[in-house]
Amino acid sequence: MPVSEVSSIARRWRGSGWNLAVYPQVHARRRLELL
Repeated sequence: MPVSEVSSIARRWRGSGWNLAVYPQVHARRRLELL
């Protein structure tokens, strides 16, 4: 997935509660995988 596409999707969802609800879960999962 291109970075520009990811940023455009993030920008599209920033106004709603989606980013606040989903991003922390994704971020936590990534941190667990890194450990």
